[in-house]
Amino acid sequence: MSTEWPHHKFVVADIATDEGLRSQGYSMVFGGGGAEAVLAYLDTRLKGLLVGEDPLQVERLWDKMYRGDRGVRRVGIAGMAISALDIALWDLAGKVKGAPLHQLLGGAKRTKIPAYASLLRIGKSGDNRCS
Repeated sequence: MSTEWPHHKFVVADIATDEGLRSQGYSMVFGGGGAEAVLAYLDTRLKGLLVGEDPLQVERLWDKMYRGDRGVRRVGIAGMAISALDIALWDLAGKVKGAPLHQLLGGAKRTKIPAYASLLRIGKSGDNRCS
């Protein structure tokens, strides 16, 4: 990703449990400006809301973060910081439960899925083959 978008920055949130499990989430800051502010907000305003909490209560913790700072709109810097932590919490929940995210969110277990394909682009010769 860093070679595709070298002017963007990623803010990475690391979460560690008392049992030694680790997880990461991220938020991409387009254009790179403000990444330091996102990280500072994460560290100074949100981190304290999560320490000591059950990390498997993802929805409750998201709500706690969202409501934890009434003076800040939950977009921009605050939204990016919450997103990074939310991703890390879902990743951690999947590791603990040994399940992929789609199952944690209530998705059905499948061994096969129906496939769909459409013409992505027509070949140069106009013969309607994908190239």
